[in-house]
Amino acid sequence: PINDPIRITQGFGHTSYSQRYANDIHTGVDMVSTNSTVKSVKSGELYQGSMKCGGGALKYVRVKQSDGYDTYYLHVNY
Repeated sequence: PINDPIRITQGFGHTSYSQRYANDIHTGVDMVSTNSTVKSVKSGELYQGSMKCGGGALKYVRVKQSDGYDTYYLHVNY
């Protein structure tokens, strides 16, 4: 959900970094782009927040969708 061109920095599942995560599985896909616009997969209410992660804070945005699902976008710079 970001503009082209993108670069995948870590895939889903067992990766070279996944030993850091529960059950040795990375549960997302990390990607970067020179364009800072993130597009949501569905419309909804937008929230931003952060949580402790390692030695710092992990920033995220959450889209609360009308169908009862929430979509999270982690490692977001805002």
